[in-house]
This record gives sequence, C-alpha cells and structure tokens, in this order.
Amino acid sequence: MQRCAVNKGWLLLLFIILLITNNTVLGQPSDTLRIGIYNNPPLVTTDQKGHPGGLFIEILQQIATQEGWALSFVAGTWSDQLHRLSMGKIDLLPAIAINDTRRQRFLFIDQTVIANWAQIFVPEDSNIQSVPDLNGKRIAVLRDDVYITGDSGLNEICKSFYIICELTEYATYDRVLRAVAQGKADAGLVNRLFGATRGHLYTPIASPIVLMPLDIRLAISRASPNAEIIQRRIDHHLAIMKADDLSIYHQYLSNLFEPRVAVLKTPNWIFQAALIAGLVIAALLIISQLLSK
Repeated sequence: MQRCAVNKGWLLLLFIILLITNNTVLGQPSDTLRIGIYNNPPLVTTDQKGHPGGLFIEILQQIATQEGWALSFVAGTWSDQLHRLSMGKIDLLPAIAINDTRRQRFLFIDQTVIANWAQIFVPEDSNIQSVPDLNGKRIAVLRDDVYITGDSGLNEICKSFYIICELTEYATYDRVLRAVAQGKADAGLVNRLFGATRGHLYTPIASPIVLMPLDIRLAISRASPNAEIIQRRIDHHLAIMKADDLSIYHQYLSNLFEPRVAVLKTPNWIFQAALIAGLVIAALLIISQLLSK
C-alpha cells in the first residue's frame, strides 16, 4: 500500500514536470514580455493616457491572449527603443524595417506585416520635385531612421547624386512635419504610412520623391529568454490572421486604407421647405384648373 502511494507521488511529480516543460515548449514565457512602444502611427500609437494602440499592438495583444502571455509596454523614442532592444532591456520591438544589418543584431519574425517606404514632404509652394532638387536644402528627418542610414537610404542617394543636404534630426515624425510647416526645414522625410494617415494634419504636402521600399516586421531581442520560441508562435498566429479575411489584421488594414466618405445630414428645414413648396405648387395647380373652367 505504501509502495503504491510512493508510485502515485512520483507520477504526480512527473506530470507537473511535463506540464511545466510543455508550457515552455508552447512558447509561454515565464516572465512578462516587454514591448517597446513609440510614436509611429498608424503602426504603433499611444493615446493621451499612454495606452498603446496601432496595427502591431492589436496583433500582439490578440496573440498574447491566445498564448496566455502577459505584456508590459515600455514607452520611449524610436532611438531609445533600438538601444533597448540591442541591450535586452525590451523583448520585442514592433514596426521595424528589416535589412541585413539589423538581421545580425535582432531576431525578426518571418512574416511581413506590411510594406512601407519613405517619402519627402515639402511646403505647398516648394519647387522640390526630384532628388537633385534637394541639393543645399535643409531636410528634417527622424533620428536613427533606416530611411536615412540604411543601404539606398537618403544618405546614400545624396552621395550617388553628388548633392549635399543639411539633415536635422527629430525624435518623431510629427516633429519632422512640424519643422517643415514652421519653416525650419525645406523638406521632411517620413514613412508613407505616417504621411497617408497623419500628413493631412500639417501643411506640407507629399512630393513625388519616394525611396527605399522595405518589409515592416517585429523584432525580438536575441537576449530575450525563449526568443526563438516567441518568434515561432508569433509567426504561427500571424500566418493564420493573414489567411483569414475576417481577422483583426485585415479589419484594421481595411479601416486604415478604405476611403472615408463624409455622411452629410440634411437639415430638417430643407424637408419642411420642400413640403411647403410642394403644397403651394399643388394649390396653384388646383386654382388654375378651377379658373380655367
């Protein structure tokens, strides 16, 4: 009897060990995942209360719910988050363009979330229409932006065209466009998604100058525990979302890019005026018929 109890105890212990091991294999981190957030609408946003949002955050929150992950959001500038990811101070960085240099530093998911590229914004009366027109101009840019420092970025393009530009760095794309609007810069470089969704808030307009199309993904710190497991689980769920037209992924993209048609409410007085006019016309017709007799 005592031997049977001992065996049951060992079986219970083995079951607990297998359960813990299974949770690890399925990609359930023992600690909270730290997500770096920064101002990059519509991909990553924060409201006035500091609550995160945007396409990447919606995707991550749904995956976390399905996987049983806990998420902690760490706010900062784009430059701050790159440094934190390199140092392992955050686990995940959403909405980051992938290139060969970054592949060596970070672990990227295999699934592309969206494609993006850079576009030059200029004042409405500007004559800047092509890359050579940027020669000698003051250009506002985002600090540590891949569209500046990467291969085929603005720095490389200026060198290939033998032109010299004065680049002024800002912490956010909003500040980039604000600098152009305030006359502190002759042009500003932002990504096309930011320009498409927030460009209308500022007076500068999009120029024909575009450069460097890139895949936008999610990067994981190589110092993060279970980094490869987290990568596989995110890829698994994202592939399912992309295959489902009714998923939150497609719903968000649809709401983001579908044209917004303003619905104008007709004032009540128009209906009243039309009714009165109709009655007057009807009365005049009746009177006309009576007089003709």
